[in-house]
Amino acid sequence: MFAGDGGISGDYFDNWGLVRKSAGTGNSVISATFNNHGGTIEVDSGQISLNGQGYAQGGGSFIVTLGGANSGQSGQLACGSASLGGPLQVKLAGGFAPAIGNQFKILSCSSLSGTFSALNVPGGISVNYSNSGVFLVVTGAMPAQLVSPALSGNNLTFSFATVSNQSYTV
Repeated sequence: MFAGDGGISGDYFDNWGLVRKSAGTGNSVISATFNNHGGTIEVDSGQISLNGQGYAQGGGSFIVTLGGANSGQSGQLACGSASLGGPLQVKLAGGFAPAIGNQFKILSCSSLSGTFSALNVPGGISVNYSNSGVFLVVTGAMPAQLVSPALSGNNLTFSFATVSNQSYTV
């Protein structure tokens, strides 16, 4: 839906399927009355803002990608009140390896009720709830992600991101 930092305006926006922000590190605003009918929201980078309106997750998934520790490199949803009840999926952008202690606010809201019904998050990441949102905290070493694995004859080549002061065994 959003391939950059654009927005949507109008009277109503009914989400029955997928609202996805796939690019851009800024804020994409949905200023129409937002009705989530069990649809999925995916934020790969930057922020989707519901312009102060509430978000009721219902059965739909919330998918967020962590792509870096700088502002806008990871996804976030901003809304008024939030009522959770569906699954959370966290993805890591190709090659990104967050360090122990990194914290990512993935949901910013004026009030929060409920929790995610199921968690699909990489090992080493915990999900923390507060009155004003949901945070991901890196509490343990992240498994290395292979980037661009390729087989050429009998040779396997690949790379992986590293974090300072962490050991890796291949």
